[in-house]
Amino acid sequence: MLSRRIVLGLPALSVGGLSENWLLREAGDLHWSLIGEHFGLPVAELADADGERLLPAFTRARLAAADSLRFFTEHDEGELAGTLVRLDEQAFASDIRFATPTTSVDVRLLTSFVRRGAGNWLVPGTPRHAGRGAVADASAEHRAFRSEFRDHARLEDGGATGLFTDTYELNPFADVNAAGLLYFASYPHINDRGERKYARSAVPGEEWAVEAVTLSRDIVYLGNCGLSDAVRYRLDSVRRESPDRVVLTSSLLRERDGRPLARLETVKRLLRPDAFAALTGDRAAPAAATGSAPPSAAPGSEPPPAALPEDLEGRLLAVMETVLGAPAGSLTADDDLRPHGLDSLALSEAAVRAEDELGCEIDPSSLFQAFTVTAMARVLRGGRPGAAEAPPALPQAAPAASAAAPAGSPAAVPIAVIGMAGRFPGAPSVPELWDLLGRDEDAVRDIPADRWNAAEHPGLIGRAALLDDIRAFDHELFAISPREAALMDPQQRLLLETVWATAEDAGCDPASLSGTRTGVYAGVCHSDYAALVARHAGQDEPHLSVAVSPSLVANRVSYALGLRGPSVAVDTLCSSSLVAVAQAVAALRAGACDQAFAGGVNVLCDPARHHAYQRTGVLSPRGRCHTFDDTADGYVRGEGVAALLLKPLDRALADGDRVHAVIRGAAVNHGGQARSFTAPNPDAQADLLVTAHGEAGVDPRTIGYIEAHGTPERAWGTRSRSPPSSRRSSGSTRSGATHAPPSRTARSARSRRASATWRPPQESPA
Repeated sequence: MLSRRIVLGLPALSVGGLSENWLLREAGDLHWSLIGEHFGLPVAELADADGERLLPAFTRARLAAADSLRFFTEHDEGELAGTLVRLDEQAFASDIRFATPTTSVDVRLLTSFVRRGAGNWLVPGTPRHAGRGAVADASAEHRAFRSEFRDHARLEDGGATGLFTDTYELNPFADVNAAGLLYFASYPHINDRGERKYARSAVPGEEWAVEAVTLSRDIVYLGNCGLSDAVRYRLDSVRRESPDRVVLTSSLLRERDGRPLARLETVKRLLRPDAFAALTGDRAAPAAATGSAPPSAAPGSEPPPAALPEDLEGRLLAVMETVLGAPAGSLTADDDLRPHGLDSLALSEAAVRAEDELGCEIDPSSLFQAFTVTAMARVLRGGRPGAAEAPPALPQAAPAASAAAPAGSPAAVPIAVIGMAGRFPGAPSVPELWDLLGRDEDAVRDIPADRWNAAEHPGLIGRAALLDDIRAFDHELFAISPREAALMDPQQRLLLETVWATAEDAGCDPASLSGTRTGVYAGVCHSDYAALVARHAGQDEPHLSVAVSPSLVANRVSYALGLRGPSVAVDTLCSSSLVAVAQAVAALRAGACDQAFAGGVNVLCDPARHHAYQRTGVLSPRGRCHTFDDTADGYVRGEGVAALLLKPLDRALADGDRVHAVIRGAAVNHGGQARSFTAPNPDAQADLLVTAHGEAGVDPRTIGYIEAHGTPERAWGTRSRSPPSSRRSSGSTRSGATHAPPSRTARSARSRRASATWRPPQESPA
């Protein structure tokens, strides 16, 4: 048996109470942990007799609430506990309960081991590993649970048309797992979206998400699909089990071929049964017979949006006063809410509360430029915040053209990456970083005593993604005395070693660079070591003047290697290393240097700074970074160091350099005034992307992958302006390697302030 203590926060809650997406994710993670405990190995290391990796794929999930999911509320403290049973060599089931002092919900999960075969088909497999931990054999009830799954799997769909159908486009952030397939925890919310649309079409003016609460759900998983597929929801039947209880059966199918993905049976309690009489009355029967939607919704059309209340501004104002802690009646709909504490976290909380109040889904990102309640209401009604919400316009130059830079102009010169090196949490080199990401491993760990003594800081979040052995340094190689090396900021030592390794990766003897026009651009934004030195070093220590200054991180490299190009330390916090790359690209195009090292470094060793971040509320209390995830509750701090060696592409090809990648465009801007000092400005970000693509001469529709900065907040629905046929993948290493602000050079192609477009060289290097 395994158990975990959990305090419910916003990511775990939805309009209908406890989020099923969150519940299944947590229960599924516990199920995998139970299997790993049984085999004495992490699940990711299980394999069959041929060495092929095996994974326990979910084939059925059933949840049942003691009351309903609506009974779970924010700040509830509970325990998630589960036990595992074995059906045979390939199949395991678990019984998991999440219980608070007032209510509980039970989840039963069934998995079978599979491996990926040809064409991405999943093929059953048997682990070669013998079970080590004791596990009970399945009971008759568990065997019936699997038998019912097999019965469902054998059912023929028979071309059923159902009562209602709807098509759902997968959200790459929320719906897809690391393998690029539909995540098992996403099936319920796709199903509920279809239910809401059906209810709105049959009973206009009522909101299903608010009036119907989930009592139980049974999901039989029959197939899967990838990001390029759409999912068709089909409501098969609706029946009254009691006056206030309704049972809905539905199917999820792959849109392109109608292959069944899942069958679901959901039991819901109606808070106002009379309001939804039409769902199960005689008016629903014709739809079942003809396979069409109810008359109020034209076939193929979008159901009407949820009706917004006439007093929308007043109800939103009450929500905002609650979220901001303002006395009732103290704010007006036209007050600028930023001075009252409105930031991105407060906006996310307000969106959840407003969904409960209004019964409709609200995407907080759509409100980023709405600073008053009046503007928020205007956006929810389909408008824009309005010019009145923007800061006063200042005289400015005409915007830069978004067209591609003319061929041959300095801005159009492609820049080659000819060397790279780095050290990352759990990965002491760049190749090992790719291996770490490929294994889906988490590099977060408890903060060790060599950083600070956790016992001296009770209540401080004790998780981070840290480098191994930051004390080691070959001071003789760089002609630095032992005394000076001991006082040097580890960030200076780490970048020195990494730049040396970068030159070697480029096939260059670092000592041969002395006297060359080689630039150094280093991103660095903190100096935790300065606080330690101030507490422990003597005041008369002569090396202190240069030992801990962040501005000297780049200069230390230039001095040690004898480089004559520009030497610049860049501090733009999260985007420091990416802005350093952008400045290096600009310098190379301007002829300020012949080649340039660009990178960044970050080291954590000051508990006071860690405490300051915790007090702002941006750190995950659980010590987990769930980028693009409904369960995201903050980020985890991290360390790292990375460097690139850059050279104009034509020079690199002429010199016979190995080309790792090509930077076609780089752009930097600031968001100006936004919701708060730390909040993003989506309009400015859009302008930045237009500038970067224009400079690169790259059609955005040809971009195949975007590496995102990875904000540690809940992933909300997004509206894409790309044509339906345009598909691209997105990701963020932050979910595994966490947030190491200045050291993301080798891991990211875009940040909040800097955007770079990467394309492979069209020529093969000699």
